[in-house]
Amino acid sequence: MELLVVIAIIGVLVALLLPAIQAAREAARRSNCTNNLKQFGIALQTYHNALKTFPPGGCVKTTEPNQGDFFMSTHSMLLPYFEEASLKNLYDGKRDWKNQTQILDADGNSVIPATVIPVFACPSSGGDNPIEDRFLNLIFVLAVDGSYVDKQRFGVTNYAVCKGVTDAWCLGLNNSPPAGQPNSRGMFDMNWASPIRKITDGTTNTIAMGEAAHGPNWPLAHVETTDPIWSDATNTVYLNTRTTLAGCPMKCGRNFYGDPSYAWTGWIAPQPCPKDIQGPSAGNSGFAGIYGCTLEAMNKSPVTQTSFDDGRITDCRKSQPGAAGTKAVGTGNANTTGGAHLTSGFRSDHSGGGNFLMADGSVHFLNEDINMLTYQQLSSMAGGEIVDIPQ
Repeated sequence: MELLVVIAIIGVLVALLLPAIQAAREAARRSNCTNNLKQFGIALQTYHNALKTFPPGGCVKTTEPNQGDFFMSTHSMLLPYFEEASLKNLYDGKRDWKNQTQILDADGNSVIPATVIPVFACPSSGGDNPIEDRFLNLIFVLAVDGSYVDKQRFGVTNYAVCKGVTDAWCLGLNNSPPAGQPNSRGMFDMNWASPIRKITDGTTNTIAMGEAAHGPNWPLAHVETTDPIWSDATNTVYLNTRTTLAGCPMKCGRNFYGDPSYAWTGWIAPQPCPKDIQGPSAGNSGFAGIYGCTLEAMNKSPVTQTSFDDGRITDCRKSQPGAAGTKAVGTGNANTTGGAHLTSGFRSDHSGGGNFLMADGSVHFLNEDINMLTYQQLSSMAGGEIVDIPQ
């Protein structure tokens, strides 16, 4: 009898201790994630000290030959500041990101894209690292001498650079994003690098990067730019309808191969997913990209894919308006809408919100229920708003 009582007491104690142990482990993971973003902050500041500007969000060639090829990502450019100079030296800046095939493993797959960099990944994120996307391999064909590479893997990053409130992918004069719509623009965009002097909202109140978790908690949505994210034209209530899983109605949540379609981001990949390889007719391919946008609420699931319509590269309108109260100042209206492109939102596997790196190098945990206008104002770099980080 006494033995049964002892066993019962032990069982109760274990039941009480397990949640505490899990909570302690998650607290440690969250702390590690915060430290990772702080390392990004140091890397960005050191890069700025050396080159007098922050790195661009990615580099795309705008002239022939090889027009439209994307080269280095922000993460690739920061490699030397994470003590990854040897990996950076292996990266051939004259090749686009899909053809970094200088070093191959025994199966003939490229080593550089598959390299896992621990500081680039949040330990709370539930996805594989490195990750293999069979359909992406089929579409982009990371190949050697024209042969198809079917097992290419990619090292993942869970930290996205902030594109601001706009989801538009476009090129203006001199092959850079247009100077208008200052309320919308974040610190990072393709072929455009921002020095500190252009962050007129203040480095303390401007988001540089945020979490971009991947894995089973973050299925990918097949989204049209016309799918609304606000309840009515006045934008008074947030009501996102971009919720159709990738692959529907044939293989909901799965791609051509039947593999789950998750939002994921390879640190090497600065390229938004081309629109013509998405949807059921193209095998339901898609991915999230290294960019985060605040048009949609934090932690929205399923995740809107990052995509661009390369036939409308001069269309610089965001797909949907910003939150109610967004000002329209500068040379372009901040709420000009109807664009052809999409950008994924920020997301985190930490309960209740996510970690964000500010332009001054500080890291803050923002609640997922943050007021949408405040959230969007924090993501722009020159919106002219007076906004404080919620405590």
